[in-house]
This record gives sequence, C-alpha cells and structure tokens, in this order.
Amino acid sequence: MTDLNSPHYQELATASEAAQAHDFFCHMLTEQFSSTFSEDAIQAYREKYDLARFEQRIAAQDAVIAAMMLDQQMIGLVIGGAPNGGVASLDWVVVAPGHQGQGLGQQLVAGTLASYRNRGAHKVVLYTETESARQFYERCGMTCEGVHPQHWWGLTHYCMGVVLGQAGAE
Repeated sequence: MTDLNSPHYQELATASEAAQAHDFFCHMLTEQFSSTFSEDAIQAYREKYDLARFEQRIAAQDAVIAAMMLDQQMIGLVIGGAPNGGVASLDWVVVAPGHQGQGLGQQLVAGTLASYRNRGAHKVVLYTETESARQFYERCGMTCEGVHPQHWWGLTHYCMGVVLGQAGAE
C-alpha cells in the first residue's frame, strides 16, 4: 500500500489527472524554464502540450505520463512519448523547486524506464539543454550519445539514451 504522506510515483490514467498534469506543467514552464527558454519557446511548448494532448496521450496508454505525488498534490511530472520501433522518449521531467534534491527526479525517471521496459521498449532517449541536466540523466544511467549545437530555439542540446534490459532481468 502506498503511503500518501510520502512522495510516490503514479502513472496518470484519468481526465482529471490529465488536467492536473497540464496545470502543473504550464506552471513549471514559467517557474523553472524561463531562464533557459525564450518567451516564444515557452509559449510554443504551452501550445504543443495543451490539455487535449495530455488527455490524448493518457487515453492512448502507449506513452508514459507519470507524477510524483505527495498528499494528493503533484510535485513532479514526466511526459514520455509513445515508443516508435521500440524506442521511447522522455519529453519532459520536472520536479517542483521545493522538492528538488530529494531523489524524486531519479524516481520519476526510474519508474518511467521500468514502465517502458514492461511495455516492450528496448531504448529510451531524450534531449536536454543544460550541463547540469546532462549530469542528472547520467546519474539516472543514461549516456550522452550526441551534442547538437544551436539546435531547437538556438540552444545546444545533449542527446541522452539508455538501452533497457528485459523486465525482471535487473
């Protein structure tokens, strides 16, 4: 049984959870990413990840949308992409500032990798924009597979990846 008074990983499955994830994501875009992305980029991501997109991804059940929850409040979020040819993506991983440094981001990534492995994916990839984020994903077991200077929004992006083992083999 999950202790609701401690942070726990939860895959999202309902329309109300999609709305909560959308609201959290939009808030975190402004709060955490405005120092990395331009206002145009933030607005483009808000439009790309609208409520309908959250609802569609959750309903399709092929992409992982999961949260770290504490006392029924979302304190972290991962938005994954549906596997294509056995390769899934992590589009966004974010933890609320007051909860960072507690291993919650690593728990989000680990839970998501396990979920994709259980769904038959053999690899997960992502792009990240900062050196500190690259180091975070390396601590999560990913390796830097490439660097794309002046990529999206004029930012250098690190392409990170991890090959997943078979379910139960770890």
